[in-house]
Amino acid sequence: MLKKFLLLLTLSLTALGANAQTPDLEQQIADIKERLALTDSQSEQIKPIIENSLATRREILKKYGIDPASGDRQSFKKLSFGDKRKLRGELKDAKIATDKKLEAILSDEQMDEYEEIQKERKEELRAHMKKQS
Repeated sequence: MLKKFLLLLTLSLTALGANAQTPDLEQQIADIKERLALTDSQSEQIKPIIENSLATRREILKKYGIDPASGDRQSFKKLSFGDKRKLRGELKDAKIATDKKLEAILSDEQMDEYEEIQKERKEELRAHMKKQS
């Protein structure tokens, strides 16, 4: 279960590409803006939060020898169980920090929809992983 979670996360970062300014990221921000009915002010405020979150997660992965841009799954498989748990904890902490920043900007309804978007992306990645297995 832990392996699948971390692999999913790694794949999600890989899907975003190596640069925080990729069209995929811009498209995701545009989708979030539309689905959450963000004001221009909210859009301007969340963009750096999302970019920083992505950069933070990439740095955490690199710390454990995982390069999300390469799509190399072998680096993840070589981690010890303890390192995988540490990695999961650090990634979870990064998500919590991001969510707290977003909660200060978004309404409760917008946060609920944001969480729904995250769930949908997770399911899409699961489906993608099953196709590759």
